[in-house]
Amino acid sequence: MGAFPTPTRSPALDGYTEPLPAEAVTRANYASGYPVIDDEFTFTADIWAHHLRMVTTADKDLVKAHWKQFKGTEFLWYNTIDAVYYTVIYEAEPTFTLDAKLGFWRIDLAFRQVNSSERPTLFDGGPTVFETEDLAAGSDITARAIFGSQYGRTFSKITMVTKGQPVGISDASIARVSLANGAGSTIVSKTFDTANQPPTNGAIDLGPLSITSIAANDIITLTVAQGSNANLPPFALVME
Repeated sequence: MGAFPTPTRSPALDGYTEPLPAEAVTRANYASGYPVIDDEFTFTADIWAHHLRMVTTADKDLVKAHWKQFKGTEFLWYNTIDAVYYTVIYEAEPTFTLDAKLGFWRIDLAFRQVNSSERPTLFDGGPTVFETEDLAAGSDITARAIFGSQYGRTFSKITMVTKGQPVGISDASIARVSLANGAGSTIVSKTFDTANQPPTNGAIDLGPLSITSIAANDIITLTVAQGSNANLPPFALVME
């Protein structure tokens, strides 16, 4: 899940209020239709309104880019008043006002809390399958983008499904399958050697995940590294 940008300098926070919502039911006013807090829930959302003063142009541009990316979808916001992270949506369009004399900006913001534990998920995705080609022995795939999402994605398990028999995999010629996010941080990595062979026409869990979600507009990359004699069969990856 994305987060509200952290300014490069700490602007003054003024006019902080917590107005009571007119009703407990709200729908985002954007074409995506997300998020939805339905009237079947009893959750009453909090609203936070404030403005930032003495904001640099670069930081103003970060906030504007965040608004364009996340309007109508949820994100994390750190409330400096109570030192708590909240899952929120924009309650209203932010306004940007330039103090031409000082060269700094004032940004008016309002956020509405989203009760993520009770509302329907933005995108549960269901199983997503990635197919690979039949690599020759010793051939590799390096950081190939295989998945991306405009809304972010959560997952809890990634399974490898082989479509044939592995050949030549040993301690001297290992094979490794790795997935990472767009920043290069490892999601999961599985090494095959003499004692740990991939199945023939079968499925194997790639193991515990170090990362279980990607943010909006992030990607997942695939890397396959094979020793000179190692030859994985073509396979699919199933993300759930």
